[in-house]
Amino acid sequence: MVFNADLLGRVRSAAHIALMIGTLAALVPSSLFAASSVILVWDPSTSTNIAGYRVYYGPASGTYTNTLDVGNATTTTVSNLITGATYYFTATVYDTADLESDFSNEVGYTNTDLASPTIALTSPVNKSATTAPATLTLAASVTPNGHAIAKVRFYNGASLLGERTNAPYAFTWGGVAAGNYSLSAQAVYDASNTVASSAALVAVTKEVPPSIALSSPADGSAFTAPATVSLAANVTANGHTITKVQFYNGPTLLAENATAPYAYTWNSVAAGNYTLSAQVVYDSGTVVVSTPANVTVTNLPPPAIALTSPADNSAFVAPRPSASPPTSPPTATPSPKSSSITAPPCWRWRPPLPTSSPGTASPRATTASPRRRSTTRAAPSLPPQPT
Repeated sequence: MVFNADLLGRVRSAAHIALMIGTLAALVPSSLFAASSVILVWDPSTSTNIAGYRVYYGPASGTYTNTLDVGNATTTTVSNLITGATYYFTATVYDTADLESDFSNEVGYTNTDLASPTIALTSPVNKSATTAPATLTLAASVTPNGHAIAKVRFYNGASLLGERTNAPYAFTWGGVAAGNYSLSAQAVYDASNTVASSAALVAVTKEVPPSIALSSPADGSAFTAPATVSLAANVTANGHTITKVQFYNGPTLLAENATAPYAYTWNSVAAGNYTLSAQVVYDSGTVVVSTPANVTVTNLPPPAIALTSPADNSAFVAPRPSASPPTSPPTATPSPKSSSITAPPCWRWRPPLPTSSPGTASPRATTASPRRRSTTRAAPSLPPQPT
């Protein structure tokens, strides 16, 4: 944090000072001090005959139990501060006659405790094995947590193998003979403080260890979320007893198989980048790790639609209406008349014949039935219809 404050005019020397206080990381790019120190910086006084500056500080406001005469410097470092304690700072300027100004306005600062850096040995893998003569690559990742990392050292047990002052922190150890090794990394920070990683146990043998290869997925594969990723590994035992095969996403264990075929289906994989590998555990717990496969899972894009016609900003010409003469109203046409009329049928009644007397034969045994008569008459002529 950085604090800015304009200082008040001074009674005796009329000096004007500006005081700033800040954490190490904010003021000094390459830190030489731990979190128990603080750097003070101020603008020089514009008064004449300035001989130097004095810094006062203490654990309570207005109570200054410590004094630093810094001469003509415009910055100083106050060290040996107690972690978690609050300090109050002020400054004065004095001239060649040792006339000193009043105190500037006061600035408070709490010396917070920073977490220590963290370091992890990322290579080789713990309990890994290889054959002699071996070439081992040691690599470490460091999280500074606000501290200044001076360097990283690599060890075999208590023996220093090498060190690096800049990231990436890696060291190659060649010509390693058969044997068992305990490898670790140590970060040196804030000039002299150290923090060490966990050790990785590595076996270098004259025997050929098992080999393992991740056969699926292929390196550089791409999938669409939610993805189904099939992992499979091929193992060559080389005379060893295979305990199991484990599948990993980075350092995260996904699954393991105790028997062949060694495979695992990873379902519902979200979008992201993944580093997949397989690890074979054999004999008494020694492991061999496959070459990793990097895969990408992306979200499915939405459907796309484009209007192909007409083109944007197209222009068209409407048809011109044609001139035509007015039309006459329609003429009524009479319906055709029938040229003949069929008359309805006529019936004529004829009285029955007289019956004969008893004992005489009748000329006819039945009464005559009326006779149906149909007459068709010619249709009357119709007068001509007007047109």
